Amino acid sequence: MESRKTPRRPVHQAAWIFPGGGAPSIPCLMLDLSAEGARLKLDPTIALPAEFILVLSRDRRVNRRSRMIWREDDTLGVQFLSRRSIAPEPAERPRRFAIRVPDEPIDDPALAGAPTVESPALVPEAPGPSETPRG
Repeated sequence: MESRKTPRRPVHQAAWIFPGGGAPSIPCLMLDLSAEGARLKLDPTIALPAEFILVLSRDRRVNRRSRMIWREDDTLGVQFLSRRSIAPEPAERPRRFAIRVPDEPIDDPALAGAPTVESPALVPEAPGPSETPRG
């Protein structure tokens, strides 16, 4: 007889284990899932900490703080320690740099605060061959 509080449903889905401490993520296969935990399959030679973050979606938004309950060869059972996802660390947004000429219409609202140059003619040019200082 099944002793689980909530029934597990079979799934065949990629998941990732984030052990923490700066260690890289570990890909695994989620075999079944319930509200309380999951059964995972991964390389049996990989050591895992007792607790970790199990990521259930590629964008890392669906995840659970988890604890390993049992492990047998390449399969392990985990219990979810939280029912809510931990907010993923925000990815660093690339900064946009632009230079625009004053009084030039701004088509892109993201450029509204970009620095301006007075005139392209005021930007010094590189010295030509005849202007190269002699040493």
